[in-house]
Amino acid sequence: MGHLGAMFSAGKRLCNGLGAARDPAKGIELYRKAASLGDVPAMFNLGLQLLRGSGPQNPKEGIAWLRRAAKTGDRDAKVELGDTYYEGSDVPQDLETALRYYLDAASMGDPHAALRAGFMLFHGEGCAPDPKRAIPLYRMAAKRGLVEAKYNLGLCYLSGAGVDRDGNAGLRLLRSAARQGHVESIWEVARAHEEGIGGARRSTRIALRYYLKGAQLGDTDCSERAKSLGGFSGGRQA
Repeated sequence: MGHLGAMFSAGKRLCNGLGAARDPAKGIELYRKAASLGDVPAMFNLGLQLLRGSGPQNPKEGIAWLRRAAKTGDRDAKVELGDTYYEGSDVPQDLETALRYYLDAASMGDPHAALRAGFMLFHGEGCAPDPKRAIPLYRMAAKRGLVEAKYNLGLCYLSGAGVDRDGNAGLRLLRSAARQGHVESIWEVARAHEEGIGGARRSTRIALRYYLKGAQLGDTDCSERAKSLGGFSGGRQA
């Protein structure tokens, strides 16, 4: 194992130019040797290099190595394969296969895979729409801090899609995402306060504060709404 570890480390240094002159071709060969001897990190990195590295590329071989890594239970390889099949990059797009890899990785605790699987289940990509099944995946990713998961789950609670309607829970998630600078969440919180959605206190002042925050982040919809509410005067906040 020590020999394999040294081989893997040398390949990584050569592929990335870490403490050595960059030589992706030699690095790939070292990865290939280590991977052939069963080193799973080498399988994963070899697959990435062959797919989109700076050295010689061979997408077919790259996918094969990622599959081998995934079969050993490598979570990162499953996520990468999910992305590859979802995007249709280097392989024909296959949403069912993408969803299977995402679900596998999510079951191993990967929050990004959980978010992507939840989105696909909610919208019926690679499967029949299943919002109820999407909710626990969104919830898992949201608990790990993923802002898109908070946004998606927040909207589900507000609308009652796949879960019992709960305005307080929905707004709590959207406010959390808004604090992270997520402009879509900022817009939704602002709109909730402007229109009294989800039990939010109807307040133009609070709504305007959120619209202005979105405008400061470059969102044109927030900027236009802030202007219509008198939030700008001569290009400055009123």
